[in-house]
Amino acid sequence: MAVAVAAMCVSAVVSPAVAQNADPQRVQQLQREQRLRELDQFDLDRRIKANELVPVDQRTLIDYGAFLSINYLTVKEGDGETRGQRIYEAVGYARVNVDGVHEGFVRGRYAYFDFFSENDSFDGRGSRENDDKLDRAYYRFDLGRYMQAYQGKNPDSGLAIQGGRDLVYWANGLVLGSRLDGFVIDAYTRELSVQAIVGVTPEKTVDFDPSRPDYDTDTRRAFFGALFTYDLGKHQPFAYALVQRDWNDNAAVNQNLGVTSDFDPDTGAVIPGSEQEILTRFGYDSQYFGIGSNGVLSDRFLYAVEAVYQAGSARPTNVRPDGASIVLAGDGRQKRESIQAAAVNARLEYLLLDDRNTRLSFEQTIATGDRDRIASSSDTVFGNSPGTKDRAFNAFGLINSGLAFSPNLSNLSITRFGIATNPIPNSELTRRLQVGIDFFVFAKLQQGAVIDEPTGDDGHFLGVETDLYLNWQVTSDLTVVIRYGYFFPSDQFPSGNDGDRQFVFAGVTYAF
Repeated sequence: MAVAVAAMCVSAVVSPAVAQNADPQRVQQLQREQRLRELDQFDLDRRIKANELVPVDQRTLIDYGAFLSINYLTVKEGDGETRGQRIYEAVGYARVNVDGVHEGFVRGRYAYFDFFSENDSFDGRGSRENDDKLDRAYYRFDLGRYMQAYQGKNPDSGLAIQGGRDLVYWANGLVLGSRLDGFVIDAYTRELSVQAIVGVTPEKTVDFDPSRPDYDTDTRRAFFGALFTYDLGKHQPFAYALVQRDWNDNAAVNQNLGVTSDFDPDTGAVIPGSEQEILTRFGYDSQYFGIGSNGVLSDRFLYAVEAVYQAGSARPTNVRPDGASIVLAGDGRQKRESIQAAAVNARLEYLLLDDRNTRLSFEQTIATGDRDRIASSSDTVFGNSPGTKDRAFNAFGLINSGLAFSPNLSNLSITRFGIATNPIPNSELTRRLQVGIDFFVFAKLQQGAVIDEPTGDDGHFLGVETDLYLNWQVTSDLTVVIRYGYFFPSDQFPSGNDGDRQFVFAGVTYAF
């Protein structure tokens, strides 16, 4: 405001002098331009500059709330066993924002998993509360907004720093979609933005290697990386580099499993006739280098594509099955082997632009596998064979791989066709109703390589799945969600695990 007033005073003083020696029309034009600049400056001050005469508590936005959910889940597994549970959930959150410069957010989650019977528990712990009740908590400082709010500047570049716990979802979700404790730095210009992360998974994160002890209650994996995105208007190409380091400090001991020899950890020499136990060490360190783009091809077509190369090193297995027994694999030293893997994801959506908001979608995901892995694409125990490169892709992303089958993304080709619409858009009750269907086709990329569960090695086709879903915001406070998935497996699954699989979920949420 002070700048605008000063400009008006200067204009009032200078204009008479100019009027005596210049063309009247030219003078009027200069005066109009001066007034427009004054109005622009006044508007800039009013819109982006904080009025520091107003007390800070009156410039602070406080948003808080909570919601309660009652959910029902039933899973029918491939062996015909059905597990069921009720989930009672309460979530509360609060957000504080001062002048758009300082922002703090916290969200807590309490859930109680009520299994229908003790045998229905997935981890054998029975009905229980959730372990990690702090879902999100972070503070964010925006330097660009600081310059606008307190200095009256409108810079072409900016910087924001966030520290705490939050979901980090990179690119299209192929490599990273996980909660992290750490720092996120966002730097940007008009066209280029860079996001850098330094973080570690919360302790209660479920690890991708279930052969590791306490994989679902004690996980520490660190992430360091940078994502570059360039804005070309209709297209936003990106590139990133991400480093993951295994900070898990644990080991497993396989006891009395038919092992008839041990090894000297210093020399690697086999010791015949030693006690029947072998210490298995874990260590999976990976790097990811990705490129891709998001954007629009026309007013109806949206696309997203991401490709990634995975490098790094990991410990192979030091045991292998031999009939009904388990014996030493190689010399048992678990010398690190290199990782060389890759994956790609491509999505295309077609918008009908009708009053039902109908959209058609196609998605293809491919990830490499490893013929030398013994029984699993992600485990260390019975994983990669000693002396061989590990070509199985393993990452930490969030890709739609179905509800009922939902395999880990490794040695797979997943094709998805989908449609979503609002069948009754003109009713006040159903105008926020969405229904949809996804159809999946699953296949092995390499028929002789493993996935994350036992299958045959004489074919590629694994099966098909149909998923149905409903999202309905009945009122501003009440939401209903329904999910149903049915997987039809191929004959690649062994006897006793080749039955159909079903997933049923229904939930009601009340927000206040």
